[in-house]
This record gives sequence, structure tokens and C-alpha cells, in this order.
Amino acid sequence: MDFNRLQKVISDCCERKGVSARTAFVESGVGRSFYDNINKGSVPSVDKLQALAVYFGVSLDYLVGNTDVPEVNRAEETPQMALARAIVALPPDKQEMISKLVADLAALNSK
Repeated sequence: MDFNRLQKVISDCCERKGVSARTAFVESGVGRSFYDNINKGSVPSVDKLQALAVYFGVSLDYLVGNTDVPEVNRAEETPQMALARAIVALPPDKQEMISKLVADLAALNSK
């Protein structure tokens, strides 16, 4: 994977969407340290790349440099991705409340 191209594509997508890279990483659910991790040589997971592609409304192929056409094979957002994106956009105290609720539901479900 060409990390320089990935960073360029992400930068271009952020500019078109009118958000900073950090905002995009948080709102897409890939995490604040996404750039730092790839700059250190960590290969991003397919799930994280897919989440970014959905967030920007481009194909995964475009994001990773397999095509110059953003719309090719564009990913559709799954309900789980939409939920994750909505949760990470909440303030930390609300995220904590949801986390506790999910843990309580999981505990009830395991009984």
C-alpha cells in the first residue's frame, strides 16, 4: 500500500468534505491516532479503511489507490457503521453512558 497516496487521498477527501483529518478520523470511527499509526508503519485494517471510504463517500479502491475514480465499487454504510459513527460523534460522557448500557444489555443477554 502506498501510504503517501493514502494520506494524499485522505487530505483531498477532507478538503472536499470541509473537515480536518482528526475530525474525519473521529467521526468515521477509525480513531484519533490513525495518521500517527500509519506514519509509524502500522498497516490500517480493512475495517478502518472501509469506514473511512464510507465516511467520505468514496470506494475503498479509490481510497487505497487502486483507481482514480472515487465512485467505483463504493461501499454502502451498514447499520453498525452508522451506529458507530453516531456514537463516536457524541461527547465522552454520552459515549460512557452508551458503553454502560451495552455492557448491561450484554450481561442480561448472557443469563
